[in-house]
Amino acid sequence: MKGKAGVYLHTPFCGSRCAYCDFYSSACADAGRLTAYARALARTIRDEAPGVEMDTVYFGGGTPSLLGVENLIEILEAVRASFNLAPDAEITLEANPGDVCLFPSDGGKEAASALSALREAGFNRISLGVQSADDRELRMLSRRHSFADVEKTVRQAREAGFDNMSLDLIYALPDQTMDTWKNSLEALIALESEHLSCYALKLSENVPLYRLIDRLPDDDTQLEMYLMMVETLEKAGFHQYEISNFAKEGFQSRHNSKYWTGEDYYGYGPSAHSLIRGIRSVWTPSADAFLSGNAVREDDEAQDETEEYLMLRLRMTEGIDPADFEARFGLSFAPFARILQKYEPHGLTVRQNTHWRLTPRGAFVSNAIISELFVCLDELL
Repeated sequence: MKGKAGVYLHTPFCGSRCAYCDFYSSACADAGRLTAYARALARTIRDEAPGVEMDTVYFGGGTPSLLGVENLIEILEAVRASFNLAPDAEITLEANPGDVCLFPSDGGKEAASALSALREAGFNRISLGVQSADDRELRMLSRRHSFADVEKTVRQAREAGFDNMSLDLIYALPDQTMDTWKNSLEALIALESEHLSCYALKLSENVPLYRLIDRLPDDDTQLEMYLMMVETLEKAGFHQYEISNFAKEGFQSRHNSKYWTGEDYYGYGPSAHSLIRGIRSVWTPSADAFLSGNAVREDDEAQDETEEYLMLRLRMTEGIDPADFEARFGLSFAPFARILQKYEPHGLTVRQNTHWRLTPRGAFVSNAIISELFVCLDELL
């Protein structure tokens, strides 16, 4: 049975573009455009007014904190007016360390007062794009902050009353060594956040950092980095619940978990995706179209539901329950179990109670294992 829905709110603007990013966003320091966008987003939510029950709100981007305190609160109020928001809803704001709510029209609020105002308005989870604890690596990534900025922002968020904090890290950077990666991990552990998201760097050809693709660590080193990360974080009290996500007890991302378990979510903003009663859609990827009221939700080319189930459940450390799979899709899980069992002696898969899941080593090569499951599925259908 499905739970309550989630809401995702996309901000397609950043203070500057990072050298590795290929998400839909653009640099913007125009206060008028930012405010106009916030009002268009709030208006779209109010006009649609689904009225359904939901228990997570996620402000992502881009850099949503760039919109400023007043605009963020206006958008959140539109959500409250248009959805039946649970009293214990998880309300997350992505932010850039060092310039939280640096709204360009007035030079920005002091971060401490901005965070306090947001916490008072109902935001209760903050996600900071740290990416590295090494200032040299941050400069290479074109991040605007230093690690000292991260430490300051974390302290200010705590003082403002945020007791649910997530920090993002990227590994397998150009010229990164095991020592510099371990130093970043240990520095973030020392900040005592409740949640960490750790991703291997992937470079597309259209980003500036692609020029350094030959200096990325090789596959063996990346595997070593990943396994060391899992072990280090587990020792520090973080439970791995998805390939790239780690949380202390009770602090898994409730919103992101909806994506992995197939719960409904409503997306708003250019390029934002939705899954509503089994139907996927995506907004026109154009800020100009959204501002002018000409953006629309269009049907999204969805992956086969069974394929998606196999892929997403194996991303999660809980794994796949064969009984649940068979009840959902009317297919025997036995052919898939034989494939997963084949990898068990190699330490890539494990059957734990009734569930099949990937080990950390298996998670690193998950694409190959999942591809084999897809071939099996094609043969059955």
